[in-house]
Amino acid sequence: MPGVGTTNCYGTRVTARSAPEALRRIAQIYRLERELGTLSSEQRLARRHSEAKPLWEQLHAWLQLERSRVPDGGITAKAIDYSLKNWPALTHHLFDGEVSVDNNSLENLIRPWALGRNYRKFAIMGGSLELYE
Repeated sequence: MPGVGTTNCYGTRVTARSAPEALRRIAQIYRLERELGTLSSEQRLARRHSEAKPLWEQLHAWLQLERSRVPDGGITAKAIDYSLKNWPALTHHLFDGEVSVDNNSLENLIRPWALGRNYRKFAIMGGSLELYE
């Protein structure tokens, strides 16, 4: 089936071409957020409106354009679809100076409990690993 090979190759090329541009755009946003970290929430919000919001709008437009170029069903299409579908959550910080650009700090705080919960399911008894309920 000649079309299948062509589609797969095209999808790979799109991924290779799209990823660096997406990362460049996201890195711009994170560089700005690092600069804003020491400001008050009011100052942060004002700078987000004047500087970050245009970057997010450009990213959104680029994602929509890139999605029109990407074949359905591929990993790139799924990643772009996820971003566009969750756009309000991704950009919530633009409307509240107290909200972080991501939830990495929260995830790092809860990780020990999440890992502990999984580890407590198992117990070593008599030299063997058994499910503990």
